[in-house]
Amino acid sequence: MMMKGAILGAALIASATLSSTAQAASEDECAIWICLPGAFPATCEAAKSAMIDRVRDRKSPLPPFSACSADGTDHGMSSNHGVAAYIPPRRECTRWNYSGNRETCANWETLPERYVRGTRCRTHHESGIREPAGCTRTYRYAEVFDASGDQQGDTYYW
Repeated sequence: MMMKGAILGAALIASATLSSTAQAASEDECAIWICLPGAFPATCEAAKSAMIDRVRDRKSPLPPFSACSADGTDHGMSSNHGVAAYIPPRRECTRWNYSGNRETCANWETLPERYVRGTRCRTHHESGIREPAGCTRTYRYAEVFDASGDQQGDTYYW
């Protein structure tokens, strides 16, 4: 009888441990919450790999914060992620000179790079025109917010 009780107790402990482990994220996945706002410094290679693995497995870049907290709550922490079309820095004419039928640029301005969130860079096969204009590729992005709704660090693009 004592042996059956010991085996049942051990089975219950193992069951409770396995079920809580199945819900919890790995240590490397939880580290994404700390490392992503700092753009994955050198000490965060494992967290960056965990994020890439999550995305490759068609999961969100970050696990739910509640899966990482000791008490299983999110403490108001949140994240946002999606796709963005990348438009690299480019020169654009801001003033034209006209002489008869000929026009030349009188003033060039360099526009900074930018990301257009929520859209992919697309090239129309027949015309070759890219949308949004000037985009060269599609990136993914992720960002972390604290309980006050303030973004922590910069948006991370990859």
